[in-house]
Amino acid sequence: MRLLREEKFKVVPDPEVQLIPEFKALYKRDRSQSKQGCVRELAYIYFMHDHKSPYAIYASDERLIRVSKDLGLAEDYVPDPKVQAAIDKYLKFAQTPTIRTLTSIREGLLTSSRLIDTLRIRIERELKQDEVEDLDGLVRSVQRMLEIGEKLPKVIDNISTLEDKIKKEQASDTRIKGGGKKGMFED
Repeated sequence: MRLLREEKFKVVPDPEVQLIPEFKALYKRDRSQSKQGCVRELAYIYFMHDHKSPYAIYASDERLIRVSKDLGLAEDYVPDPKVQAAIDKYLKFAQTPTIRTLTSIREGLLTSSRLIDTLRIRIERELKQDEVEDLDGLVRSVQRMLEIGEKLPKVIDNISTLEDKIKKEQASDTRIKGGGKKGMFED
């Protein structure tokens, strides 16, 4: 589902958005001519919750901070009930089982990355001391870090496989506006 599109070098809400009550409520409450408030809210929904978002590489808490800052929202932005209803509807439309799995695996990968960073910092801190107090604990930390590192390539391969499946799922919808069908080499 597309929330936004480009029109005359400006980003505007997609006309189909106005057909769905939860999104129409966001559109109607923005009384401005340019609908920039609506565009900002729809962009927030896309950047926070779409698997194709450029912000999808960040953990959800960091993603919230970055998206809020980049869209000019408060850092402690909390969606109001109308935006939350639109988010819930968007997730119902966008979240296939494959996409949910991809999102979960990405979050797990980000958590693993943070864990490795924490272990690395702990090891470096211990090694900077003149006398290492807990050598066995240090060795266990190195072993844990290596075990996690061994498993990560498989997780990354799984992510690539899921992304390919999602592309195939989305490519199977070859309908275009006006009722025609895309040709084999058209995007």
